[in-house]
Formats: sequence, structure tokens, C-alpha cells
Amino acid sequence: MIAGTRLAILAGALLVTGLGLGMTMTDSPSLGVEPDAPGGVVQHVLPGGPAWRYGIREGQLVLELDDTDDDTSTLVTSVGGNVGYSANVPGYRLELAGARPVAGMAVLLALAALALYRWRWPLAIALSVVAAAIGAEAALLASDPLLTSAAAVTASAIAAAALATARWHRGMVLLGAITGAIGVAWVVARFAAPSAFEPADIARRATYVTAGGLLLLTAVPLDPRRWLEARRSVSVYDVLFAAGLITAVILLWRVVEVSPVVLLVLGAVAVAVYAVVRGLAGRLLDRLASRRPASGHGSSPSRRSGSAWRATSTTSRSSASRG
Repeated sequence: MIAGTRLAILAGALLVTGLGLGMTMTDSPSLGVEPDAPGGVVQHVLPGGPAWRYGIREGQLVLELDDTDDDTSTLVTSVGGNVGYSANVPGYRLELAGARPVAGMAVLLALAALALYRWRWPLAIALSVVAAAIGAEAALLASDPLLTSAAAVTASAIAAAALATARWHRGMVLLGAITGAIGVAWVVARFAAPSAFEPADIARRATYVTAGGLLLLTAVPLDPRRWLEARRSVSVYDVLFAAGLITAVILLWRVVEVSPVVLLVLGAVAVAVYAVVRGLAGRLLDRLASRRPASGHGSSPSRRSGSAWRATSTTSRSSASRG
């Protein structure tokens, strides 16, 4: 049963990442909003959709609406008598295009997890959770309510199942149940209680980061109970890696403007990959050192036989003296 669950996790990750990549390549001009004519109000906004991310909410006054051409449609709303928020299709399509590389990376992570499953299934499951989380975030950029919701719910189910079948601690089962419950609450909030959507969305993303981080910790060749010993053996390579990771995160955040959630997930993946590479390199060096002949510690056969003759003679003399 557990083996079947793990295979389902791998398959689900491939499904979610493929859906995320496909949604970023969509040519749909919909912004996920239903406004009245200028002078009216916004009737409905898809929580988490393009217009929602631009700050448009139900009840806002519509100042400008240009929907004569689907490829250039623009909506401007007012809040409190002032110009509030604006959404347009060209900006939305640029957002989708910017997310395609990240969505493609998620697909590659899911394929890597599938390839690693036979040899290192804990790492494969952890990478599947991370890949599904990234794929779901990419899919949620689109405006299709059903497909985007399916991607997010599937990613939450993958994280919950991976935690429930983890081999680290029994508390992971409880954490998996909480992850699944938050995924269900997110769907309910999106379609039935939009006012509770933002807290539910933050909680959903937090479960992705928590599940991915914990599972990666259990997958790397480092016992979590020996952190103190690990800290004593920090090498110059660890310091260089930490400095490079921090620099990359700052550049991606401030220059490229990558989402903090994506940065957290990518950072966790980088730490896991580095730990695995470091562990494999250490094992390789140990094997090479064990195969190297020890100089100055061995002895020739004649010396060993002479030592054995002297030990035998000494034993014989001591036995004769006692007799």
C-alpha cells in the first residue's frame, strides 16, 4: 500500500507540473473578473486569479473598461473615489511568459524524482513534493477556476500523502492530515468564502514549504539528530555554498523579482542537492583512502614468521620453567 502511495505521488507530481507548464503557455485573454460598464461595480473576481493579484475586488467602482479587443482589454477600478487598481491582458501575458522557465524547471524536477525513485526513494518523494508545489504555483497564474484549483488541491494531497508515509517521526502523519485539511479549506474559501481566501492561501503555501523542507531533511544523508556534530565539521566549501546561496537569493528577489515562496522552495532544493553531493563525495574519498596501501605499517612474511617463532619459543620456555 505504501509503495502504491509513493508511485501515486510521483505520478501526481508529473501531472501537476505538466498542468502548470501548460497553463503558463495558454493564450486565454481572461482576467478572471466580471465588471459592469463604467460607472458600475465589479460583480465577481476569481480569488487568486489575474485580476485578484492586481488588487481588484468585488464592489469596486469601474472607472474604465476597454473590452473591444480581447488581446488589449483593460480594466481600471476606483476605491474611495480615487483611482485604485488596473489590470490588462498584455501585462497578464507577460506574467505567464515569465513563469514558464520556473514551470519547466518543475517538470524537470518531477522527471528527476521519477528517475531517482528506484535508488533513493526518500529523495524522490521529497523532490516530487517540491516539484508539485512549484507546478501548482505556476498553474494558479492562469484564470481557469477548475484546472487551477485541481492543480493546487493535487499538490496539497501529494504533500499530505508524502508526510503521512514518511519514515522519520509519527508526528509527520498529523502534519500530513493538517496539510490535507488546509488544502480542502483553500478550495472552500476560493469558491464559497472569498473573504477567507488570502489567509487560506498563505497557509497553503506554508504547508508546501514545510512539507518540502522536512522531507528533504529526511532524504539527505545527514541524521537530523546529529546537527551539533555536523556543525563542528563545517568546511570552507560549506561556507562558500552558504555565501553563494544567500547572494543568489538576494539577486533573484531584488533584481529578477522572483516570488519569496518560489525562492524558499528553490533554496530548500539547493540545500538538499548540496548535502547529497557532499555526502557522496565524502563516501568516495573514504573509499579511495581505504584502498590506498598503508606504508610503514606492514611487515614482510619473513618478519612475521620470525616473530611467530620467537613468541612460540618464549611460550615453551615459560611452560618448562613452571613445570
